[in-house]
Amino acid sequence: MHPKFARLTESLIPLCEALHAMPSVNNISAKEKIKGVYLFNVDNKHLYVGRSNDIGRRRKQHFQPGSRFREAPFAFSLARESTGILRAYNGKYVRDKLLLIETFMTAFSDAKLRVSAMAFRFVEEGDPVRQMLLEAYCAVV
Repeated sequence: MHPKFARLTESLIPLCEALHAMPSVNNISAKEKIKGVYLFNVDNKHLYVGRSNDIGRRRKQHFQPGSRFREAPFAFSLARESTGILRAYNGKYVRDKLLLIETFMTAFSDAKLRVSAMAFRFVEEGDPVRQMLLEAYCAVV
């Protein structure tokens, strides 16, 4: 392994541990743009890891009523799970066509409500490469 990459990956361990240990937050000030990695969980079961250059704004996108599939991918995935509609690359269950299925859209709205009630944690990381690596590391760990 390249020494530079090894140093980067070693530094991810304490950041991931800090993310898991952080008390959950309900709101993040809109005044400050926090760059880093975030986590949604329920009962200490980690369900979704993401990254953003504005964590407060990104958190809200996951569950705002007007958020679409690309803005709320976690809720979208939960809606697929609850309806049994698996990922598709063509046919009637591609993303855009799901907008026309009332039961799916209801499940998507319900999933956004579910996400809004989940515990939320984050850790700051401004460097885009470390942010990307940290997201992947935390998702695997």
